[in-house]
Amino acid sequence: MLTLKPFENCDAQYVAELLKNEQTYALVCGGKYGNYPVTAQDIINYYSALEGAYPMTAFLKGRA
Repeated sequence: MLTLKPFENCDAQYVAELLKNEQTYALVCGGKYGNYPVTAQDIINYYSALEGAYPMTAFLKGRA
């Protein structure tokens, strides 16, 4: 079952691991985290700067 939960900084490493190549990065997030390769800290910085947003992390079988 797919579940959503509020994004936590510890989720950023899982997200960064999913973005294994430039093509996947471009398709999934359109470069919004900065230049490829993206790091967990890039993702944390992106979401920390958003105001009025509620970022979520999707999990399937315990993995982001």
